[in-house]
Amino acid sequence: LTLVLGLTLTALLKIQDARSILEVACGSGLLGIEILRQKHSDAKLICADIAEEMVLRTQQRFQFVQEQGFGGYRQFNRQIQDPNTEVKDRVFDSFNSQVKILNNEILIGIQNNSVDRYI
Repeated sequence: LTLVLGLTLTALLKIQDARSILEVACGSGLLGIEILRQKHSDAKLICADIAEEMVLRTQQRFQFVQEQGFGGYRQFNRQIQDPNTEVKDRVFDSFNSQVKILNNEILIGIQNNSVDRYI
């Protein structure tokens, strides 16, 4: 169901035409991975969530796809090794993407008209 909704949402938003995408409340990164698969290679993706555990899971999911490719990411069930791991903003250069802890600074720092698609 999540995959179907994600594919429908990315199709409606015409992700492949976007130059900059902001996903707020990205959760564990499932939709973010679909966006990565469909977005133009030059498009920038920012995934953010208020929950550090979700940011960490998204980072791990993106890392897995960066290392292993898109095949099998739906079955990704890597557990967080250390629940006390400090979560920091992370950049995935090969995807032109970032995963961040959501806070006011992120939202304030986004300039008007700098993001084509908000999710």
